[in-house]
Amino acid sequence: MDLGLKGKVALVTGAAGGIGAVTAKLFAREGAKVAIVDYNLEGCKKVKEELAAEGYADAEAFFINLYDEANIEACFADVLAKFGRIDCLANCAGISTFDRIPACDGAAFDKVMNVNIRGTYLCCRQAFLLMEKQGSGSIVNISSEAAKRGGINVSTGYVASKGAVQSITFHFAKNMGAFGGRCNCICPGPIDTPMLEAQNSLPGVTQRVQDGFKKSIPLGCGRPEDIAYGILYLSSPIMARYVSGELLDINGGSTMD
Repeated sequence: MDLGLKGKVALVTGAAGGIGAVTAKLFAREGAKVAIVDYNLEGCKKVKEELAAEGYADAEAFFINLYDEANIEACFADVLAKFGRIDCLANCAGISTFDRIPACDGAAFDKVMNVNIRGTYLCCRQAFLLMEKQGSGSIVNISSEAAKRGGINVSTGYVASKGAVQSITFHFAKNMGAFGGRCNCICPGPIDTPMLEAQNSLPGVTQRVQDGFKKSIPLGCGRPEDIAYGILYLSSPIMARYVSGELLDINGGSTMD
């Protein structure tokens, strides 16, 4: 099935591993040119090498520091210089923290907010400026079901940042419509990534607790591919041409609304 992504330029943040790496690979397999972007540049280069081994040559690794606005602007400029345009932005980069409320002071709160919402916003802004000139483009952000349910093991900062991601998704969707652009958001449930491993290693999270958690999810824990395919769908100018401002739940049935 043609998703209309062949020849498009996709910039994927957080692409050195996990959901971001899988997303970058799927974009490449659909014929897109891919900017593999992460703070972990060596990880990005490894993803590029893996794609090259599969025969995909139109991919390049780029460094980004989501704490640094000037660096974000420089990264987007480098991608633009390499590929000439950016058609799809997938904001997969983010951090998770597990501080309980007594330990989540201002510094801990700011740390996660600066990456998950400020960094996401600044990437959205750079993409918006380019896409407005092009007259087209798609942005997909990553929130979390914790933003809807409140979250228990994750920190207040994490929950707040992911809720804010949903709000700026709506804001960009409203503003991008004027030039035919789209902005959407995915709310993942429990996905088999290092974040879930970190959550399972928290004090008090015994095997019994883990087993009970898994049983509460009708389809069990998901895989990075489950989210990556959702990103490709929302990025498709064919399949999702009329989809904007959507919060797409991909959570195995753990949250239903």
